[in-house]
Amino acid sequence: MTVEPAFESPQPTDRPPRDPAYWQGLMEQAEDYARRGEASSDQGAISLFGAVQQSRHPSDSPSRAQAPKICATPFRYRDPSLIPPRRWLYANHMIRGFVSATIAPGGIGKSSLVIGEALAIASGCPLLGIMPTERTPVWIWSEDPNDELERRVTAFMQCHGVRPEEIEGYLYVDSGRTMPIKIAVENRGQVTVSYEAVSSIARTIIDRKIGLVIFDPLVSAHSVPENNNLAMDVVIKDGFCQIAEQTGAAIEVIQHTRKTGSSEVNIEDARGASAFIGAVRSARTLQLMSKDEAARFNVADPKNFFRVDGGKANMAAVSDRSAWYEKLGVNLANGDEVVAVRRWQPPGLFDDVPACSLAEVKRRLSEPERWWYNHQSNNWIGELVGEILGLDARDPDAKRKIKAIVATWIESGELAKVKTQNSRRKIREAVICGPGAN
Repeated sequence: MTVEPAFESPQPTDRPPRDPAYWQGLMEQAEDYARRGEASSDQGAISLFGAVQQSRHPSDSPSRAQAPKICATPFRYRDPSLIPPRRWLYANHMIRGFVSATIAPGGIGKSSLVIGEALAIASGCPLLGIMPTERTPVWIWSEDPNDELERRVTAFMQCHGVRPEEIEGYLYVDSGRTMPIKIAVENRGQVTVSYEAVSSIARTIIDRKIGLVIFDPLVSAHSVPENNNLAMDVVIKDGFCQIAEQTGAAIEVIQHTRKTGSSEVNIEDARGASAFIGAVRSARTLQLMSKDEAARFNVADPKNFFRVDGGKANMAAVSDRSAWYEKLGVNLANGDEVVAVRRWQPPGLFDDVPACSLAEVKRRLSEPERWWYNHQSNNWIGELVGEILGLDARDPDAKRKIKAIVATWIESGELAKVKTQNSRRKIREAVICGPGAN
């Protein structure tokens, strides 16, 4: 006997469109069913119907939505060109229909960064050096008061020359102080998703045709124990993921880190339960510039610079290239100085190295005098390179740069290491012209 599913599962070519008009009609349909106490045969309406029912009958089970029976769906291969592509919004990080996360300690610049990214997406311009995949309305929800949010948005616009008409109708900003949101709450050990909040957020996204919603920070948008894996799994999957899935919008949540001291930040340092990281589709970290990096880049005040590293990417390869940003103080007409960010490019290792320097190093290496690879040796190769470049090899910062230049030339084959006897007849590594030499 064949058991038929309780609803007709849409085939890949019959999937409902991810456009606001469809979901707006679906929301109205779901609310109509909720008023009559009936259920829909449409998958999307079933889920939204359950949200409406749960908000009106919180003591009832979500099963009132008459969820479909569980059954296995056979895979049907089709031409890959017919598969809908992923709908990336920004930098292979924010993607429609999924939840992504930004993780950083307090005070680094994560709020200023996401405000800048929001304005880039709302204006459709590469304000931070990255071109948004599409221009779409953006909704920022923050714990900061409205006045402070207005200052930050205005400071970024002033810093990057964004005109008000370029974002009119494309940017929505709300404070948790005047419009609190609690996706889920905990009462006597029981975690409950606020389907009223989920339904209200989904309705706003659909009505405003919003493509990206930023919750800054995540902890302010729920009232469950952060260290409880089951609770955080509910918050992300049954709350934020449902909003993203049902509206087709991208959801970005901002999360603080636990105390890490002076060590590097990675995604495992996100505050709270590990279920949070497991539930998001993309996660990135912000890291303040270190003293060593400041010395290498010749930066006098490293606290004004930070980098963004990709830590988790389920849908794209994690890049090993960091994006750097600089924090700037912007003076507003009201007398306030407000931080805004801009993209910053670290100086290249060879930016101030004359093109003829390598040829001179090779010429000197062709002479009888030996130059050694070990920096503790007499006649260290770095002393020769420093002499030619006008750098003092005894200075720690200059020494680091010289060593990096020598390593690069060896890696490229312009120079090479060879084992030979020194004056004490001990085997040591000397530096000679490499196979790439003329």
